[in-house]
Amino acid sequence: TSYPDWNILYNLTTNGSLMNDEVRKFFVQHDFVVNVSFDGPREEHNRLRITAEGKPTFDIVYPNIVEYSKMLKRPINCLSVFDPKTNLVAVADFFDNNEYVNLITASAVKDTNGNYYDQFVKDDHLYHQHQKKLIFDRLMKEVRDPTKLFSFAARFYIAAIARFIDGIPNIGTINPKLIRMTSGCVPGNKIHVVPDGKFYMCEKCLTTHPFGDVESGIDFQKVADLVNEYNSHTQQCLGCKYRQVCHLCQSFVEKDDGYYIDGNKCKKDVENNIRQSLEIAYAVIEKDPVWARNTTAGYYETIYKNCGG
Repeated sequence: TSYPDWNILYNLTTNGSLMNDEVRKFFVQHDFVVNVSFDGPREEHNRLRITAEGKPTFDIVYPNIVEYSKMLKRPINCLSVFDPKTNLVAVADFFDNNEYVNLITASAVKDTNGNYYDQFVKDDHLYHQHQKKLIFDRLMKEVRDPTKLFSFAARFYIAAIARFIDGIPNIGTINPKLIRMTSGCVPGNKIHVVPDGKFYMCEKCLTTHPFGDVESGIDFQKVADLVNEYNSHTQQCLGCKYRQVCHLCQSFVEKDDGYYIDGNKCKKDVENNIRQSLEIAYAVIEKDPVWARNTTAGYYETIYKNCGG
């Protein structure tokens, strides 16, 4: 498809295992923006990133990252994940002192409709809380340092802080005419394109609700239909005082056989999440009121610069 009035920027995320010299040259030739799923030091990366046969991948992925970085003469954007057993301090030291990688996000392993976290015991969660405290202490030392906007600590905590910085509209019970009952994406904000060219909401969602394709673009009536369907199944959220900052979205709520929200579990998880995020946000805001704004701006400026802008 040709787009004569637009400069197209191709963006993809890869595990980096097949990013050989031929692939890297293709990315450069066609101006691809590449994010690599990479979890830092060898021990941590190999614990979470293995092949289908159970083999470690650090010694496959990291050399590809290094060569790609040398080719572009800049660090490579990386997306890392962690779980309760992750040595966050070791991961932070790795990313903060490595010239070949630029950390974009640090996120907990997603467990949508799964049982991944059932494997962890109380000691694992206590260890994780201690590690988070060490990273938070590091963040508080870095808050006023403009060179630390992309530190691991900043990327680890920015989501919890930024959600309370930007203006949040009043979407309580007095204003029910909200596009979405929760703060999840509106279909089209992000587009997941599958091989046959159809558009879906997100790679995490079921591929049962296409709302356009590469030939005809976005079908906004289908977008409206999807939003209305979501809202019709989440009416119980209407009276929730946390829903404007709730993390629930289509990928959490929709199952193979319908939409489900566990009100009791939801209330507990959301309230705890909001309370912890508020504590973190205000600790940082009291020390530097514009930190989150500058960190968010620096995030996009760095991505733009790494895209050749």
